[in-house]
Amino acid sequence: MSKYLVPYNSFHDLLEADSLDHLVARAQRLVETLGLDKFVFGGYSALAEPGSDPLILGSYPLAWQERYRQLQFQSIDPCVRHFRSSLYPVVWTRRFFADPAALGMLEEARCHGIFSGITCPAPLSSIGQFCMSATNGDNIETSSIHMAERVPEIHLLSSFFLEAFRGMRHEAQAAVELTKRECQCLSLAANGCRDGDISEKLRISVRTVVFHLNNARRKLGASNRSQMIARAIVLGTVTP
Repeated sequence: MSKYLVPYNSFHDLLEADSLDHLVARAQRLVETLGLDKFVFGGYSALAEPGSDPLILGSYPLAWQERYRQLQFQSIDPCVRHFRSSLYPVVWTRRFFADPAALGMLEEARCHGIFSGITCPAPLSSIGQFCMSATNGDNIETSSIHMAERVPEIHLLSSFFLEAFRGMRHEAQAAVELTKRECQCLSLAANGCRDGDISEKLRISVRTVVFHLNNARRKLGASNRSQMIARAIVLGTVTP
């Protein structure tokens, strides 16, 4: 039987986070309390088109996040396939990563300290479809029992994180004034369009797209594209 390391009330602290940074930091503390290293909350907003890049928040190394997007690993990631078709949590095993392409992806992830993990789909929501994965750097065979014991708490963490993210509308009190073109570029980015796609749809150069998105990211106080889109959703700038 699982030994609970985090009191139920501790999950409610996520709902008191006043920014995405604070929400991620509080979730990271809970993950570490559970004896794990990192977590990612990812998925697709209700605006996203098939094949679009996933929204990613959490403590995964930025280098791995960029590598993941660059090679479009979402198309072969069994975690993505699982949470888009199931609601039950799953512990990573070699069988789960049985596909050679998926196993190759996992081998690359290990270079960034991601060996074993749990993936817990979040409840379906009007803002999109998401899941949480919590990982550590231990060998996948030696940590499967430990990971299985943490499934109930990570599953609960996933639900609370989604609710905190979904309800963080009060962050909109911080005035963020985006230009019409910045909003257009940001909305298309949230819809899964890459810079080249946005350029074609708006009939502007890719360089101009990058300029407007960089301005939007700076105004939203985001450190990367996913965080920019997430904050835009939270603020209501982009409405699913």
